[in-house]
Amino acid sequence: MSLLIAWKKGGSSRAPEGKAVKGATPAHADSKEKKNLTRRLVELCCGESSTLGNSTRWTKGCIVTRITLDDDFASDEGLWKALEAVRQGGRNVLVWVSIPCVGGSVLQYANAHHPGARRRMQRHYSLFRKLWRNACIVIEQALGQGGDAAIEWPTSCAYWRLRFVKKFLEKHGFGVAKFHGCAFGLMDLKGQGLCLKPWTVATTISSLSTALSLSLIHISEPTRPLYISYAVFCLK
Repeated sequence: MSLLIAWKKGGSSRAPEGKAVKGATPAHADSKEKKNLTRRLVELCCGESSTLGNSTRWTKGCIVTRITLDDDFASDEGLWKALEAVRQGGRNVLVWVSIPCVGGSVLQYANAHHPGARRRMQRHYSLFRKLWRNACIVIEQALGQGGDAAIEWPTSCAYWRLRFVKKFLEKHGFGVAKFHGCAFGLMDLKGQGLCLKPWTVATTISSLSTALSLSLIHISEPTRPLYISYAVFCLK
């Protein structure tokens, strides 16, 4: 954690030598351009082209920083990049956590009797603990400067039931929203029909939690898109 200690002591905006902070405001951007960049979304453990970070009509003025597999968020370098991105966002930053749920998947426990399954589960859980530790550091940095955070996993993920996870959410006043992917137009892999996909998001943004929870209420078709649009707007 030597890089983290240096970051805390010095408060330097420099990345480790040779490690540029991708997604940061360009140093050569003029004052007008910087003024228009009003919000920052920092995605932890996402794909290089995550849907959440894609450009939409709501993303004007929003900088997206993705911490992907290549950044290795379990490492000091990956943590450093996330912390730098959060700090640059000031109070207008949202940290979105998508730590893989492989070790907490229902299927993992269903297949636990297979040879080698227990060892694989232990490896997944060990990685999760490292990622969770760093995610907590980044989230607390964001909350400490007036920003917000959100954590997503499938509703059935066992990680939601871990004592230290529940304690962290309670400590920082996270609201929990449960919803179904089909309410937001999620399609199956073939794109031929809606996919149920029970999902849960814990967030410090009360309006987002409310908007997502409303998707479980029966809403007439002409009205439902308004709530969906509002939920997407909250994410941006």
